[in-house]
Amino acid sequence: MDVIVGHVNVDFDALASMVAARKLYPEAVMVFAGAVNRNVREFITLHGDLLEFMDPRALDMEAITRLIVVDNRIADRLGEFRGLPGREGVEVFVYDHHPRSPQDMRDIKDYSEPVGATTTVLLKIIRRKGIPITPFEATLFALGIHEDTGSLTYAGTTADDAEAVAYLMRQGANLDVIAHFLGKQLSPTQHELLRKLFTGLEYHRVKGFMVAVAKARMDGYVEGASMVAGKLADLENLDVLFTLTEMQGRVVVVGLSRLRQVDVDEVLSGMGGGGHAKAGSAVMKGYSLRRAERKLLALLEEKARPLVTAREIMSGPVKTIHEDTPIIEASRRMELTGHTAFPVVDEKGELVGM
Repeated sequence: MDVIVGHVNVDFDALASMVAARKLYPEAVMVFAGAVNRNVREFITLHGDLLEFMDPRALDMEAITRLIVVDNRIADRLGEFRGLPGREGVEVFVYDHHPRSPQDMRDIKDYSEPVGATTTVLLKIIRRKGIPITPFEATLFALGIHEDTGSLTYAGTTADDAEAVAYLMRQGANLDVIAHFLGKQLSPTQHELLRKLFTGLEYHRVKGFMVAVAKARMDGYVEGASMVAGKLADLENLDVLFTLTEMQGRVVVVGLSRLRQVDVDEVLSGMGGGGHAKAGSAVMKGYSLRRAERKLLALLEEKARPLVTAREIMSGPVKTIHEDTPIIEASRRMELTGHTAFPVVDEKGELVGM
């Protein structure tokens, strides 16, 4: 039996990738590996008649001979299926777009590519094989690409992603549906989490730049922690943000970075999670907020790259000219040294201009 799975906390790229994989493996069954994000669940509620997912409780695990994994390359993110990779008699095919990590599954057939969304990887194969898609599938595939690339604005977005979206529009992708599900408003509990994260927002200097860390405790489970983190980063215009939310005996960590000095995937891999260079998440069981924060800060000190300082790129020793130096002499010195400017000093050697 062939089974298509994604990862726990299914997002639109995972959902779209599963449906796309089914186009390539029509005899396979699609099964959710775990929980489904709120906006994705709402989409499934409305369009479930067009999607054929099997209840994992009805699945005979012993009958699985091929596991087709999409939008994921880490066994621990496979939920109920985490024990299948490496089991004798089970082939594992992987279609993904995340960067490689030490936690990746071994002995797999890997069809991954460094693009903005896994849906793009699968759609390229679908197009190459000449397999037709419906307007509904075009809409879902476009949702997956738009969500994971920030509507083609995230740093990891490629020309392949843009070309895929253009193709999907030509195949009838419904922009109204895409706008509706990508523009979802925060729920009351998400608003409460956002308020608490604002209250618990602190700044730490790491390797020469500021990292925002926001902590909160919630009584129950709150879906969409990554969406809340994105709202906070936008509202506060934060270059690097990590949120830590304690709920139901675990700490959910979300990381967002606009700086190349902070690779979120590298940092969160050390906390049992992962993602992209610009965004990722981790779930830490058995950790308090304080302990999780200490581990996060230690990993940032270890993994973050320092900002380039003026001292590292400047010429030395510093050459100056006196404020009474004639322009022609200053020009001659520039030609000799290759400089385009000099600090100008007075009789006391104090800087008075450039």
